[in-house]
Amino acid sequence: MELNASLDTVQSEALLRNMPLTNVPVEIQPLFGLLEEIVQSFAGKRQQAHQLLLEYHHKYRNWHFVVQEAWRYAIANMRIYLDHPSSGRVVHLLSRIFLEALRDSQQPMVRALAADHLLGFWSKILEVMPVTISRPLPPGLKVDQLAHEPAEINGCHEGVLRACFQEIMTLPAESFQVLMRSYYQPKQLALTLLQCWEDSSSFAELRPLLVRFLGESFEVWLRSDDPCSWLQKQARDSKGNAPWMGACSALGHASFENHLRSLRSIEEQHGDRQAVQQLVQLPDYQDVVRIYHRLPQELAQFETADTESHISMLMLLKIMETKGLETIHEETLREINQRLTRLIRHEPVKNLQSFLVQVFLVLNGSLRQYPEAALQCIRTIGLEILETGNSQLIDFFLSRVIAMGFQLPGLGGVSEYWQIQVNAAHLLNVRTWLEFIQKNPKATRTLLSALLVNLTLGGICIRDTDLFQKDVSQLLHSDIACVYNLVRQLAKVFPVYFNQIGAEGQLRTVSTDVDELSGRNDRLIHFLRKQSHVEGNNLIVHFIEAIIQFWRTLDKEPLKEFVPDEVYRDIPTSGPWVGDVHVLFTHLFQSPTIHHVKDLLDLPEHEARTILDELTVIPERERQRALLMIRFYQLVHEKYALSFKDIELHLQRAGQLGLPDPQKLIQILHGHDQFQTLSAILDYLLALKEIILAPAKMEIIENIYYKRHIAVDIPSMYGSYNERKFDALGLTFRLENLANVLFEDIILSFSLTFITRATFFRINKFLPLFLKALAIDGISSGRLQLQAQLFQKSLEIRRFSHSQYIDIFRGFSEAIKQLIQAYYNSVHEDNLVLITKQLGEDNLLPRYRRERCGETFGECVHRVAESFLRDLVARTFGLQYFDHFITSILTTLATQSDVLSSERLDLLLSYDPEKTVSLIQAPSGLTCDLIHLGNKGYNLTNLHELNINVPPGFVITTEYFRCRDVIKGFSQADEDFVDRVMEHIQRLEQATGRSFNCATNSLLLSVRSGSAVSMPGMMNTFLNVGINEAIVEGLIHQMGEAWFAWDNYRRFLQSWGM
Repeated sequence: MELNASLDTVQSEALLRNMPLTNVPVEIQPLFGLLEEIVQSFAGKRQQAHQLLLEYHHKYRNWHFVVQEAWRYAIANMRIYLDHPSSGRVVHLLSRIFLEALRDSQQPMVRALAADHLLGFWSKILEVMPVTISRPLPPGLKVDQLAHEPAEINGCHEGVLRACFQEIMTLPAESFQVLMRSYYQPKQLALTLLQCWEDSSSFAELRPLLVRFLGESFEVWLRSDDPCSWLQKQARDSKGNAPWMGACSALGHASFENHLRSLRSIEEQHGDRQAVQQLVQLPDYQDVVRIYHRLPQELAQFETADTESHISMLMLLKIMETKGLETIHEETLREINQRLTRLIRHEPVKNLQSFLVQVFLVLNGSLRQYPEAALQCIRTIGLEILETGNSQLIDFFLSRVIAMGFQLPGLGGVSEYWQIQVNAAHLLNVRTWLEFIQKNPKATRTLLSALLVNLTLGGICIRDTDLFQKDVSQLLHSDIACVYNLVRQLAKVFPVYFNQIGAEGQLRTVSTDVDELSGRNDRLIHFLRKQSHVEGNNLIVHFIEAIIQFWRTLDKEPLKEFVPDEVYRDIPTSGPWVGDVHVLFTHLFQSPTIHHVKDLLDLPEHEARTILDELTVIPERERQRALLMIRFYQLVHEKYALSFKDIELHLQRAGQLGLPDPQKLIQILHGHDQFQTLSAILDYLLALKEIILAPAKMEIIENIYYKRHIAVDIPSMYGSYNERKFDALGLTFRLENLANVLFEDIILSFSLTFITRATFFRINKFLPLFLKALAIDGISSGRLQLQAQLFQKSLEIRRFSHSQYIDIFRGFSEAIKQLIQAYYNSVHEDNLVLITKQLGEDNLLPRYRRERCGETFGECVHRVAESFLRDLVARTFGLQYFDHFITSILTTLATQSDVLSSERLDLLLSYDPEKTVSLIQAPSGLTCDLIHLGNKGYNLTNLHELNINVPPGFVITTEYFRCRDVIKGFSQADEDFVDRVMEHIQRLEQATGRSFNCATNSLLLSVRSGSAVSMPGMMNTFLNVGINEAIVEGLIHQMGEAWFAWDNYRRFLQSWGM
């Protein structure tokens, strides 16, 4: 099928709304106009300079763009501006841009880039124009003055660089640490400047800068593990005389303590130039990084074929977990990968397992402090091991990975910039494990299970901006057919089955309107709006639930985890933005159908409006706010929680995206036949499953826009994501939720208070739908198929006994238990025990926690496992309803068996309650014959069909009288029959406009017996059935004919008594 969506036609409403908000006037400072003036003779360069200045002076500047463009300007135009009379001012302005970005940007990547570009820029300046930068400070100018009066700077001289050194010293600690780790180091500048500057006073700013750089660098390495001691421990060298000890001595704590003593000694010396000469002899930050980089290769020289401890590999792993060595992590990972490849190809499995034990001991320690680095190492090792296809080695590796534990979301509230504070390693952990699963789904079943258990018990947090939809697409394009059910179990946990990234469409409109109604003065709602626009995530559902609960109870404590402290403090519990909505939601929750916040999800808008409009004393604005908040909640829930609300819109969208044509299904959804609707949904789901499992090339339609945000450096992403298999899976889950509702409704339509052969025929029609649902879910059971075939054959045997039917349905029940054991219990039970112990009760999601109350931890593990498996079965398409249906059938059959004799059981089985009553005006095709209706009833039916006026009536057929003894002897059957008779009396009431047993408007019936052949004296007739003394009084009151009324009552009593 062709995809009808086009990249050119897709627009982001969020982006379109944002553009005018951020399209504010920009005024460029005259001082910076020099940058454009210098390159005015070059049209292209002038345009680039203008764009740089516009962005730099923008109220909501994009620092990444500014830093990149400033670097391009600095390098590309250097030959032009260095010859300009105001070259010094240009250099100062560019340095100022880099320093501002380093100080003000919120993004670590941008700060690191600014640091590299600042020092790299000055290195280039010294390389190109060492003589110019050697010029002394002009007379009358001071270094302090230059930073505050840049207009005084003209040509280049030493003061420009000295002023920059002085500005660097004012950087806050965090920004200075970024600069300290830069690839370019001030020590290199110092070495060049020692050749350029002769006057000792010229080094007055550089000296303290170097002291701070070196001192903080040494402190960083002293706070890190001592690699010498660490290696000694790993190699079990208690005496410290290993031959390789000398190779790592330069990185030992003793070495850095010596450097610190030297630094303190230099600080006390006089003469700035002489001090700098000595300071450059000490190793700077990058010198230490280079030593770390060389160390594994040097250690490898001490390894032999007999060496049990791979110290060079262990050192590579140590580098990965050492904070501050990020610049060599990529190369280190490549080296780890190459060495692993050699090891795996040449070492026996037993040796490899011993090596992995040692590796995981290292990684276990680093996972707690440096989880991202440890996960990168695990990823590198895992992909190599999975590549071998060796099941023994793979299982060993996976068991160690699972035993290491999982990075939970670790939610820590919300920042002032509307961002959820979450463990950065959480998503990396999810993606790392998913990558292993994609590599070999069949071999990683245990990891699939472990990931599901961890996410279910410990929680998951995925932002819209993470674009996790791609990860799901990649998973679906791997070979998942053999583990499809397990993949589906996991996939349902991911809250990402939506195509609109960020707040788009109705979601944006509603979230904006509910905020604008208060003029953005309700700080809580304004914060909710901003968070949903800046960083949409699945936790917003719970945030809105907490707000609605707050409006209902005025208890704001539950809001604490969703908002920053400064917002929480400002949330009032009374006043204009709280009082009226509190009254509205209190009234709303007094409705008979609304008891919990989640009940609002199914509340239609017109019903909500009707209830809220009952409180006319509340201003219309507040009623509208309450209504919009309910709609906001419904939209967010639909986005993240796979709601089938607006399913027709999802189906229409599916047709446009190349999924199976939904028009036939949409047409059937408009009908009222639940069985036909369910069958059509299942057929469509099978077509979607074929798409999901069919081999295909992954083709993504991705229309992502990055908007300029009012909070500088906060990334905002909008647009859409579509991929055929991903879309098919998302639509599958929504349709399954709708189908589950239909399963439940159809089950409720069965009258299982007693079961007859006719009931079995209805059951036989229904059972295949359950089997089809399980097949869609990836579950197959030979025993269930066999039981279904046996049941179908039993219906062809007229004398199939009641006990034999019980045996068949016991077989169904046992098959379901076996299925649950095979697909759920046996798959997850080991991981459940291990992971519950790893997490501990405090890290479990609230629904899995319980006050201890004497419960041992072992009992806690057992309870959590039971709850997890119960939830998992409940989420399986159709399975829980199938189980309940079979259980209900067995219960009824057992009850019948206890109450009735075998002869009466056989008679009950032959009984068809649908044939017991037939309307004369609308006869059932099952009973419209002389045998069932008798002569009178059949003739009255025929007269009606000839359009002859026949009073409304119904016939109790011979089916009832054939089985009357067993019906009267089995209360459930008798109650069912009475209900059917009363239902038909109600139809007569509707047809006549009168009411049975009503004194003021009485309906009296004529009851006549009949048979297929009438014989004299065998028939009875009862007139005025329903009359009593109260009815008589009513007739007298209506007609004024007392004798007539009492005579009719006498005749009724006489005919009944005789």
